[in-house]
Amino acid sequence: MRTICFILVGFCLGTSAIRNRRAFDDDGEEVDNSGCDAGQVKFGDSCLNCQPGLYANTATQICDACPFDTYSDKERSVECTECPGGGKTASIGAQSKDGA
Repeated sequence: MRTICFILVGFCLGTSAIRNRRAFDDDGEEVDNSGCDAGQVKFGDSCLNCQPGLYANTATQICDACPFDTYSDKERSVECTECPGGGKTASIGAQSKDGA
């Protein structure tokens, strides 16, 4: 069983290793995201929504935290939004344009 942890949002679903921009589970099997909708990642036989503060990274096929000075305020984001007016965030994984 693989474990995918999203520390920034306070719950664990597990982790995948990333090699050469492809995702692998703990058994070394490549993760296949086919069959999932935009903003979702494959977990076993299910598709999980990426939560606010995260976006579905199609290169790695995992939910990644939004970088500094960007945010995602919705589930199933496929990209992060730059903070308006040159705004800054205190950390990665911001869920609002206020940096929280």
